[in-house]
Amino acid sequence: EVLLGGTISGKCLSVLALDCSGTRLATGTATGIIKLYDFGGMDGRMLPFRELAADEGSHAVVALSFSPSGDRFLSCVTGPQPQIFDRDGRQLLRFNRGDPYVRDVAHTTGHTTSVTGGAWQPNQNYRCASCGIDGSVRLWDLCGKTGLRD
Repeated sequence: EVLLGGTISGKCLSVLALDCSGTRLATGTATGIIKLYDFGGMDGRMLPFRELAADEGSHAVVALSFSPSGDRFLSCVTGPQPQIFDRDGRQLLRFNRGDPYVRDVAHTTGHTTSVTGGAWQPNQNYRCASCGIDGSVRLWDLCGKTGLRD
């Protein structure tokens, strides 16, 4: 058992994700903080190499998921816009927010209310999914209109 450094006593860790190689760990808190750990470059203090705010505001992190190649991760908070970060914590993409005034969520391009979960498609480096309180499941193709390309 190892206690990772940089954890704050009394703060709720809500999610964690390990990349496919097992060298990077991402943790998320109920206060909207994501911490990234690199086991290969870690010293005895076991501190994260990066700490970032998951979103503007204090939205809880509800899901983290690394891509199959491990070069990026999906972050879902209780706001309506999931985000993609590279493995070093730099934001690559924020998904569209849906129009809350459209009655049928199938006719808008993003979540209209809080996101409750998200995951990467296990065998596709450019596809992920998210779900929300609005009752929708969004399948995101990162090579499509969102324009994320290597």
